[in-house]
Amino acid sequence: MRDSAELAGGLRRFMGDIGARFDAAEDELLILEEDLASTYSNSGGPAENDLRTDRVREVFELIAREAPELGLERLNKVFAPGAQLVQRCMRDGDLQLDSPKVGVMLLALDAARDVLESLESTGKEPDEDFAEVVQRLHQILEA
Repeated sequence: MRDSAELAGGLRRFMGDIGARFDAAEDELLILEEDLASTYSNSGGPAENDLRTDRVREVFELIAREAPELGLERLNKVFAPGAQLVQRCMRDGDLQLDSPKVGVMLLALDAARDVLESLESTGKEPDEDFAEVVQRLHQILEA
């Protein structure tokens, strides 16, 4: 088990690493959502969309991997199923990426932003458990 100083150091590294990548993933998801909702794509084509999905997948996987190690239970509760959804849509291909799924991924990023802001301002996770987001993620995964 990690001691509190080691956890604090890991949390600082995590917070420093995730900021810019987190914002980039959100931007990529918004572009993907816009493309999925329109009949005309101005995203740069399939190769660019592959890069977008890789960036999103990397962020979800990073958070899903690091959150349990850092004791961030609420973040893990959202990102464990969130990472599964991203994996199944963006790597395995067994779920079709569509606007509703991208919308739920954006909700997961919003929840993560709330957790990160709370960690920065109070040093702990917020009280909210993000049950609605978690429920929607599980509904998609189980369908």
